Amino acid sequence: MTDTEKVLSYLEDEDIPLLVKRLVPEYRLYIRHYSNSVCETVLYAVL
Repeated sequence: MTDTEKVLSYLEDEDIPLLVKRLVPEYRLYIRHYSNSVCETVLYAVL
């Protein structure tokens, strides 16, 4: 498990975009859901 995975595993889902935005405010965030499973939701951070 990487350090990033360790950090994210302790956060609530709604906290993750806030953390990313706080770390790099310039990022534009996009969420894409790929299936009926919760496990296939991806947060994209784009400069």
